[in-house]
Amino acid sequence: MVDDTSLYRRASQGDVTALNEVVTRYRPLVYAICLAEVGQVTMAEDLTQDVFVTMYRRFNTLHDPDKFRPWIRTIARNVCRMWRRRHPDEAVPLEVLPDQHDPVSSAACHHAELEALVQGLLGHVSPRSREVLLLRYFAEYSEVEIAAALGLTVTTVKSRLHEARTQGQRILKRFVEDTLVLQHSSEDIVRQIMEQCGHPGCQCPATLVERR
Repeated sequence: MVDDTSLYRRASQGDVTALNEVVTRYRPLVYAICLAEVGQVTMAEDLTQDVFVTMYRRFNTLHDPDKFRPWIRTIARNVCRMWRRRHPDEAVPLEVLPDQHDPVSSAACHHAELEALVQGLLGHVSPRSREVLLLRYFAEYSEVEIAAALGLTVTTVKSRLHEARTQGQRILKRFVEDTLVLQHSSEDIVRQIMEQCGHPGCQCPATLVERR
């Protein structure tokens, strides 16, 4: 597997294949952060795409390619925080959401029901543990992978997972497939990036290369 540094360098120079690999590799992490931050399935999907568009546009601001992963995490959190500031009336205050009755949904559940389910479950999990819980059950990361993705120790990851399970009291895995169906494919995200930044005449990749 191509390392992050090499992948970043190729993607930052306009290599669409490398960009697609970046999106595929980091979409679970970015989506987990967005969902943990805003608590809305639909909005988390939209913000995930916004994060990758922002990443593409700001490639030239990353001076140390070895810090690619924490840089993406920072962008994801900042994009979500900016959205909350712009839409204070739309942000979901997860900490005060009421408990959801019978949260286990069938594969045929409606989008609104699923979103209410996710919000209700996340409302019982502390903010510091949401990302860990979502990466474990939505992205199916191992504890070691979560630690690497979030810059934590494995011990801390285990502690937060235990905390999240105790607080949530329900396992998210029963409806993971329902949620993942709603997400856009990596190709869709790359297409959106190229429509905004890589269309004929666009100077984004060229500008990025020139600034190195």
